[in-house]
Amino acid sequence: MILKNYDVLIIGAGPAGAYLAYNLKNQGCSVLIIEKDTFPRYKICAGGLSKKAYDILHAEINEFDKIIEKETKKTLYVRKKFIQRKSEDGLIYMTYRSDFDLSLLKLATSDNNVTFIDNVEQLKINKNENSIDLKLKNKIHNIKYKVLIGAWGTNIRLNNLVDINPFE
Repeated sequence: MILKNYDVLIIGAGPAGAYLAYNLKNQGCSVLIIEKDTFPRYKICAGGLSKKAYDILHAEINEFDKIIEKETKKTLYVRKKFIQRKSEDGLIYMTYRSDFDLSLLKLATSDNNVTFIDNVEQLKINKNENSIDLKLKNKIHNIKYKVLIGAWGTNIRLNNLVDINPFE
């Protein structure tokens, strides 16, 4: 069910959007996450997590290890010269991006404070009204928000939608 008013509207359901929604709901905010693709979606980008990211998520997501495909204990960095690093603990934790995204989304939407809508056909942001018109299954929904967050790969698209130049 789509409500009409939210504290926060997040565009993009990847790791940044889903984890932000999880943290905002824990602060009592009502959150709507919208995504243009159908979830779970396949992403061709790498799914490597640092030890720090792994530790944070492992502490918050039950059975997080089920989505980890490989734990790497050796790495090679290139910074003007080759630097090899080894550790008894994992340094990089590999996962399929689709599994990772879906686990974070499930964490965020585990109660009624976060609503998720995927397969959004189009949207129009009405910045003077703090509202958005989104088209879903050939029906337009108008949704009001207090805070709008663009959480996809590049915010250039969001800046263009709302006519914002971040360098002004």
